[in-house]
Amino acid sequence: MKGAFETGLVIIFGMMFMVMGIDYMRVILVNNKARLYAENILAIIEHQNRYDYDVEELIQNSSVKCSVCQYHIQEHDESSNRLWIIVTFPIEMNHLNYFTQSEVRLLTRPIA
Repeated sequence: MKGAFETGLVIIFGMMFMVMGIDYMRVILVNNKARLYAENILAIIEHQNRYDYDVEELIQNSSVKCSVCQYHIQEHDESSNRLWIIVTFPIEMNHLNYFTQSEVRLLTRPIA
């Protein structure tokens, strides 16, 4: 009886830690995917050395995608020839009932 009780406790607490680990791993994977997506957009813009409709189309047709991410590009406040690339993505930790949005911000080199 004592062994069954101990086994039950180990299974219950083990499953709790397993659920927590899966949630944390999901956050890490989405963060890495968003960072890769932002770096790909940055590489496309810097390779073209401009940002216009054609570059936007290249970004849309790129093979690197993130299904849960959204991006927008805005001008830098202090330097008008640099751009901020901002990719937002959700962070969900169901076991803590925690849901929020996070972002990855990258700054381009000066664009001609």
